[in-house]
Amino acid sequence: MLLGDIFEMWLEKFPEIPPTNQDRVDFWKQSSPVLSAVITKLVDGCGVEVFYVRGNHDREITDEDVRDIFDGKVTFVPCTLILRMQTSDDSEHRVRFAHGHEYDIFNSYMLCQTNNLLPDKPIGYYIARAVATSGRADSDGELEDVLIGLAQTLLSMIPASLEDDLIEVLLDPDQHRKLIERLFEGAFKVKDIEFLIHAKCRISEDKWIRLNTMLEYPLLRLCGSMVSIQALYE
Repeated sequence: MLLGDIFEMWLEKFPEIPPTNQDRVDFWKQSSPVLSAVITKLVDGCGVEVFYVRGNHDREITDEDVRDIFDGKVTFVPCTLILRMQTSDDSEHRVRFAHGHEYDIFNSYMLCQTNNLLPDKPIGYYIARAVATSGRADSDGELEDVLIGLAQTLLSMIPASLEDDLIEVLLDPDQHRKLIERLFEGAFKVKDIEFLIHAKCRISEDKWIRLNTMLEYPLLRLCGSMVSIQALYE
């Protein structure tokens, strides 16, 4: 059995201080006794192995946190789980389990080690908090609507004449910034992001990141990396 993303860590509004890991763990232990009881029954009563696969919304969760919440009955997997299945005496198959954010340019952590603009978080984190700030997080599918809108924006940026290389067009700094601007306009429900350009997202008690900085996030640099990673599993 697999668990993942049970911690909603991306729903704080821009001015709010995100809770600490310990705050999240304490809240989960108090508010979700039913799931914990079910997992205990599965492990102790049915011999089921339960794995916790960490995703993008719970990136900060640690092995110690998972042991604390589930009383040591759940195995923590920080990124990818590969199970070996012996289908016959001479045949073995491997099944790979991974959270979908690894292949999502909005939520991948691949740029976190190389991009000093938004350390430790992908652009999707700030988009989600923008959605929460505007109140859109109260409606199912709102973030998905924003991302669909971004895809439509991408299509609208394709020139009528395809003589120019599409990727070159999208990687143009001005076009790239416009792309991120449209994304945040959708998240904040505004028609022009300029009047919010100096808005700040609170990361901790004394740390903020400006929206103007987020607009410089090199989102499309991930495209080539994603293709390279996918090739490893084909």
